[in-house]
Amino acid sequence: MHHSLVLSEADGEYRGRGQLTANFSMETLPEAAATTDPPARTFSQVVFINIPHSYPPSSPITCRFTLNAAFQPHPRDWVGIFKVGWSSTKDYHTFVWVEAIHNAQGPQTETRQAVFKEYYLPKDEAEFYQFCYIDNTGQVRGASTPFCFKNPSEQNTESIADDDLLVITTQEQVEQSQREKAELQKQLDLMRAENETLKRALQMDQKDIDSFKEQNEQREAEKAQLVKEMDQMREHNEKLKHTLQLQMKENDHLKEEILIQRTKQMEIQKQISTEQEEASQSFMSSRSTLEKYDRAVMKINQMKEDREELKGKIEAQSDEIAKLKAKLREAERELSKTLDSFQLLQ
Repeated sequence: MHHSLVLSEADGEYRGRGQLTANFSMETLPEAAATTDPPARTFSQVVFINIPHSYPPSSPITCRFTLNAAFQPHPRDWVGIFKVGWSSTKDYHTFVWVEAIHNAQGPQTETRQAVFKEYYLPKDEAEFYQFCYIDNTGQVRGASTPFCFKNPSEQNTESIADDDLLVITTQEQVEQSQREKAELQKQLDLMRAENETLKRALQMDQKDIDSFKEQNEQREAEKAQLVKEMDQMREHNEKLKHTLQLQMKENDHLKEEILIQRTKQMEIQKQISTEQEEASQSFMSSRSTLEKYDRAVMKINQMKEDREELKGKIEAQSDEIAKLKAKLREAERELSKTLDSFQLLQ
């Protein structure tokens, strides 16, 4: 821990810290108090005493403070631990209530204390904190010097460095620091150049990867297209094979039908030959039959003539009968007239 100037006297350091904290508190605390800004004199109504530079983080701590004679404490007053740089009284890390003194007589300027349990204390060793006394109205009545929480070994080392050492930076050290800074800057530039080279190489590799990826995707697309075409060809071949099987079955069926037709044709030719033989035989016998037919036709014609002749005779007889019937009716009428006349005569 280097400083341009470190005081060797503990009381001087304490006063310097107190002035620094007072200035800090005068500027920041009024902004975080209650609804109205309290006057600056209220900050000195409670004074914290004997505040060390650091506390051990794993043991209870006790802070001591005194009250101004004009300040009247309240049972709801409390002391909180705040991180340096706080802006509101609600930013406390932990707090304890102020112990009330009953039956107090006269001014209350005696020393009081507040005890904080170790499991409520902050765990961050890199931050600085301070005690603040808050009254029941939410106004800050006093603030301590900053402190931190560190182990005893670190506390002893820093105490020696802060209280007993006077560090002086020489020109040689400044030049050495500049040389080291230049060397570090050179290494940083080299690392930046290397980083740029690696970045460009990475970009080239990324371009190659993208190109390979694009080629791979194109090949995958072509492969998928070939697989699709192969599936289509396989399906087409299966259809052709099925069609060929059907055609072969149909050819077998046609062969069977042709064989059956040839058999039928042979049977028909055989039957035609038989019928031709029968026809030639029947043709020989048809002559006698034809003669018999002619004689029968002549006989039938003769019978027709005889029938016509008889029909004429019958018609002539019918006319004679009709005439005779007319004469008979005339005779009957004459007879009836004669009988009537006879009866009249009688």
